[in-house]
Amino acid sequence: MSTKKVSLQNDRERAIRALITQASLSHHALGLIGDVQEALGSVKNILSAADFSVVGNPDFYLLSREAISIDEIRRLRSETMGRPAQGAVRLFVISGVQIGEDAQNALLKILEDPPRDVRFILIVPTREALLQTVRSRLALVDTPDTSEDVALAAEGVAFLSASPAERLKRVAAIIEEKDRQSLNQLILCLEHALHEQVLRGQVDEATQLALHDLGRVRAMAYARSSSIKLLAEHLVAIMPHAGIDEKTKKAL
Repeated sequence: MSTKKVSLQNDRERAIRALITQASLSHHALGLIGDVQEALGSVKNILSAADFSVVGNPDFYLLSREAISIDEIRRLRSETMGRPAQGAVRLFVISGVQIGEDAQNALLKILEDPPRDVRFILIVPTREALLQTVRSRLALVDTPDTSEDVALAAEGVAFLSASPAERLKRVAAIIEEKDRQSLNQLILCLEHALHEQVLRGQVDEATQLALHDLGRVRAMAYARSSSIKLLAEHLVAIMPHAGIDEKTKKAL
């Protein structure tokens, strides 16, 4: 196995183990990018090694199809309403080469406000197979990040590292111009920075709460009646200041 494949496998294992062992509010969804069948096999092996059975386990749900329809996502949504039967969390693995836009929009509603004890792993062949809105709700485990991903995460790190006064300066134009698009871009940058931290196994309570809160802020930001000023000031106040360490900064 090549060094790159070993690194990818290690990233997957670290992220999946973190996903299934966090019983409190935390990051709840991973996106695995690559060969769908290989990635699904990898997930099953990692789960089995972590004593999370994929056979006869009522807390494990697998939806694996070449093409996934909106009806299948709706059925999955009804399944998420139950409580864990054996462990602390229920895990839903969705694997497909093609997931239609309507199916992804239905999935987005689940990802935006999931039950507390539900976790998701979404497996697709490329990032482009996912809508941007869905990608923003996932911590992606992929081949090395694109320059765009690195730039977004770096901007998020800069905001998280800033003092409250500096943060207010950063959002001043957004507030003054009532720039909803730039507010959504800031949310995306913060999600990229915090997702990077999750994938490195650096998840504390502040990061968990920040990711959960970002999901709610994003949902409100899409509502035309929401106050851009209040949402921007909320981000200034609630985003963790010590959430990004030096190792993560250097990696970006």
